[in-house]
Amino acid sequence: MDDKIRKEISRRNLFRYLGNSVVMLPFMRTLMETQAFGETTNKRAVFFYYPDGIIESAFHPTSIGTGFVLPGMTAPLGSVQGDIIMIKGVDYKTSNSHQGGANYALTGCENSITNVSIDTYLGSKFPKTIPALRLGVATQYEGADIAKALSFSAVTGGQPTLSQIEDNPTKAFNALFGGSTSSPSPTSGAATPPVKGLSNTLKKSLLDDNLEQIKGLQSKLGTLEKTKLDLHLASIREIERRLQSSTTSTTTASAQCTKTISQTKTFAVNDTNYPKAYWTSDVFDAVVDMQTQIAIQAMACGVTNVVLLQMSHSVSNAHFANGMPSSTGTDHHDTSHYKNGSLAMIHTQNQAYMMTKYANLIKGMSAIKEGDKSLLYNSVALAFSELGDSDDHKFKNMGLVLAGQAGGYFRTGRCIDGTGMVHNNLLVSILQSMGLSDTTFGRTDVAAGGIDALKG
Repeated sequence: MDDKIRKEISRRNLFRYLGNSVVMLPFMRTLMETQAFGETTNKRAVFFYYPDGIIESAFHPTSIGTGFVLPGMTAPLGSVQGDIIMIKGVDYKTSNSHQGGANYALTGCENSITNVSIDTYLGSKFPKTIPALRLGVATQYEGADIAKALSFSAVTGGQPTLSQIEDNPTKAFNALFGGSTSSPSPTSGAATPPVKGLSNTLKKSLLDDNLEQIKGLQSKLGTLEKTKLDLHLASIREIERRLQSSTTSTTTASAQCTKTISQTKTFAVNDTNYPKAYWTSDVFDAVVDMQTQIAIQAMACGVTNVVLLQMSHSVSNAHFANGMPSSTGTDHHDTSHYKNGSLAMIHTQNQAYMMTKYANLIKGMSAIKEGDKSLLYNSVALAFSELGDSDDHKFKNMGLVLAGQAGGYFRTGRCIDGTGMVHNNLLVSILQSMGLSDTTFGRTDVAAGGIDALKG
């Protein structure tokens, strides 16, 4: 060891550096908290699927810009009009089949999938505990086949992630946040308290759990080493205190992370029946609401940055009556063939229901505060279906609604004309809004670059 190094680690310098560390400790704690708890610029992506396409005149506004009027299907989005971008004129470049649109929507690939879907891709770029959280509502009921799949992973080309979509909200909540799996189903009409869970690993103090080992180590250290260890332990203790405060919060959903949802049903985690209790049309509405809240909390609590929220599947067999899911209603897919008799009004009502649920997702994300912004502001969400015109099975002028600003990247409160653009351009815009530099996604022979009009 040369003289210069010896001088650098002299006893006097060591005391000086240690003294500086004591002075800087509060500032280091602040820095560590910003890294661990602030994350106000952390971006998320949400993909909201609704089945069976649209009626163009009932979905798209007639004008572009900020003064647009929402017709029947999208009228429920009026309550969040300032937070959305209505997208007209964007086409899918896929074959003329119902299921072809489902496979294409998130992959940008034609028929034989050779690409991962955008939810999988973003999950790999911005991984959390769960790279991409996939929640569904009756997605597996008479629909668990590759032809209807939306999401694909990278295993020797695209492979469907059907098995990763969780349709049971009770199971999803328990897996993400802990909580009881044996709560009885509420009696009809009874008020149900919010469900709250806290993972056991977050209930325990790392220091307390290793107290004996720490004491043993302290007894073996000299004065300087023991002082340094004490400073380090104090930092960990403070972080644990703040983490406990966050994870045991009992405030409302406007707090960033509550691990709480308003429970409307409890389902058996291991349901061996067919159909499953959570697939039936009479609980469809309750499951949508529960899955939506779980998705929001998963993002707010930092469990994931990417969510797929899937309402049923293409050729959906969910039943609706008077614009609401109902065990005695009409098959959703049947009503999508709206040119048959008077079904246009019924299909409009059914898709308005889907847009109501999308609006609820937007409102819920907006209620989660992140600094002086919100979860919605820091996110991009896309509502999409597998078809444009549902009766003709067209892939023109798709029913696409963007929400959120992705941290200021998008300018919302507008309707844009994307004529001349294809859906691949929209997928690229989403990637770029998340901070990636990709200029293509999926089919490279049809489009490159994003949709500049989305940025305003």
